This record gives sequence, C-alpha cells and structure tokens, in this order.
Amino acid sequence: MMVPVRAALLSAALLLVAACIPIPYKPSATAVPDATVSVSPDTVISCSEDETTEALAQRIASRDREITVVAHQDIEALAFPDGDSTIGQLTDSERRTRLSRDLGVAYLVLVGDVADQETSSHGGFIPLLGAGTWTNRTDVSACIIDLADGRMLTGISAATEARSSGVIYGFYGVFLVPMSESSVYDAISDSVVAAIRAGTPAGPVTIAVAHASGLRAAPCPDGEACPGNAPAAAPPD
Repeated sequence: MMVPVRAALLSAALLLVAACIPIPYKPSATAVPDATVSVSPDTVISCSEDETTEALAQRIASRDREITVVAHQDIEALAFPDGDSTIGQLTDSERRTRLSRDLGVAYLVLVGDVADQETSSHGGFIPLLGAGTWTNRTDVSACIIDLADGRMLTGISAATEARSSGVIYGFYGVFLVPMSESSVYDAISDSVVAAIRAGTPAGPVTIAVAHASGLRAAPCPDGEACPGNAPAAAPPD
C-alpha cells in the first residue's frame, strides 16, 4: 500500500514543480572603489575556471573589444609552476616578468566569493498554498593588481538588494526571481574596465581573471560593507 501512496505524492510534487512559473528579472547593482578590500601575501589564487571568473571574463571582453583575457591554464603554468598559488608568489618580480614577457599580461583581476544574505521576509507557504516575499542582499568584491609593480591598483565592491516573491495556489505557482549574481557581475565588470582605461586610455590590454579565496571588503563597525572612494592599499612586497 505504501508504494502507490509514494508514487502519488511524487506525481503531485512533479506536477507542482512543472506548474510553477519563474519570472526572472535583473535588479540594479552598484559597484564602487573600495579602500577596505585587501589581499595578503598568503591569499590563495585559483586559476581553475569557475562560474564567477568565466562570467567576469566574458563580460569584460564584451565591454571593451581591445581587452584580451588570457586562458587560466596559461597563467597557472607561468605564474605557479611549483604549485604555490599565492599572492606572495605572483607578485615576485621574476614571475611578474614571465607573465608580461610571455603573455603580455598587464593586470590581474582577482574576484572573491559571491555572498548572499536574506535581510527580510514576509508571508509563508504550506503545501499547495501560500504567498510570500523576501529580500536578499548579494555582494562581491574584486581587486586589480598592476603586474608592472605587483601592487593593487584598486579594490572594488558591488552589491544589490533584490526582492523575491511567490504565490502558490493548488498545483500552480508564480515566482519573481532576481538574477542578482548576474547584476553584480555586470557592475564589477564595468568598474574593472573603467579602472583599467583610467590608466591605459586606449589600445590593446591583456589581463587575467582569477578567483581569490576569502577576498572580501572589511566590514564597518555596524556589520555593513563600507565602500570608500580611495584606491585600496597596496599589498606587501
């Protein structure tokens, strides 16, 4: 008797999922120079492709056709031949020279993890019935390292606060779904291009994009991010 019941419940769940209509939208996001973004010599860099670095690389290249993003495996082979993939190793003058001489890389764009936090919620759901709204804050930080001297050109923080909402009635539902990560990637990419072009107004530029584990802006005393207007401090040589 249990098998038919389980089958019926599974069929009902599949029907509910199939009948739910997601409506995606892109909320606005802002990115600003952030003096609190910092990296230390032991910050670990990953040269493997992931969703974030791939999204940023594509967006940066599409915004400025003269900016070329080199392949991740090329950076790894030249910068970290011994497997030590830290900022301290990358900013060593010999390794920076390799990247510049062999690949023409002028800047390294480092991006941290995307953080998502629910800030409010209203309403609720029970089986086959309910309505609710909730708000999430999504943010990500990045920085640009000038490989000419191994110092940070600027730190950048991007954030968006977006509302999700949904209604379920019986086996039908409609959900408003924000594309928050896409929005913060867009904002970071715009700021990266602007910062690079501030120093190199025209002409071809080659960059690399990589993930930096734990790269975040420092929190303000009240727990909120506190973007500044000055370039971020340079990491130690």
